[in-house]
Amino acid sequence: MSNGLELSCDKKFFYATVKIENHTMNGTVKHSTGFFYNFETSNGKTVRAILTCKHSIEDFAKIDLITCLDNGRAEPIDNVRFTMTYAADSPLIVKHHDKTIDLAALIFSYDDKIFLSGNQQPFYLSLDNSLIPTEEQLNQLSYIEEVLMVGYPQNIWDTYNNKPIIRKGITSSPIQLDFGGKKQFLLDIASFHGSSGSPVFIYKPSPHLESNALVFNQQVYLLGMFFGGWEEVTNGSTPVTAYDKEQDKKYDLELVLPNHLGIVLKSAVFMELKDLIEKCIEEEVVKRK
Repeated sequence: MSNGLELSCDKKFFYATVKIENHTMNGTVKHSTGFFYNFETSNGKTVRAILTCKHSIEDFAKIDLITCLDNGRAEPIDNVRFTMTYAADSPLIVKHHDKTIDLAALIFSYDDKIFLSGNQQPFYLSLDNSLIPTEEQLNQLSYIEEVLMVGYPQNIWDTYNNKPIIRKGITSSPIQLDFGGKKQFLLDIASFHGSSGSPVFIYKPSPHLESNALVFNQQVYLLGMFFGGWEEVTNGSTPVTAYDKEQDKKYDLELVLPNHLGIVLKSAVFMELKDLIEKCIEEEVVKRK
């Protein structure tokens, strides 16, 4: 992670995500999650983007990305909100070329130049490919691992401090294998609408003594991005009813119950956006000269 204070890794998780509000063409607002991610270009420059799901930004009139404000000294003002907005005609949105891969990037910075107007800037911490486990590192992991997911399920978040929430779960399919033959794996974790786009981590702080001091060698891997799951529709089979007092009638309710099995797009896929992002940046930089 980069771009900010020297924070412990557990604190950094809270600054790596961003809340996404998709103001759709029909006037509704869809809530989801994104996270800051750095791409290194072939000419050695850095492109900073927010990664999220394609379906999180469908049919939008505008997209608001919400985080906290930078005080101008690379420090967060936690309880002051900062909103970045993308219009429907923004050229800075890149989607994975494969229609079956639910991945998109919203570019906001190139070579330390942020594509935002005004003097104020967001405070954020970016993830990058140094956190993606290598094949060797993956093979050293267990088939069952505890994981953390950071995001905004059901639009639940700390609105005062502008922070996401963290949930804990375990892998339901081995990370080393491609579930269903696709670059994905399953999680057993409490997940709801709004979690789409959430980064998923392995985080293992390992305390031990060095020179009579307790130190931590933190093992942190960015495993991927949560993008969906399964739900069960009860069709009234669950004995739950609603009572209409004016009509003096009872109605069976159709419940939609999440089974808390989520699907995660593997982080190795993120780099497949690199060429599209470079092309987008080349076109945009030419325009802005």
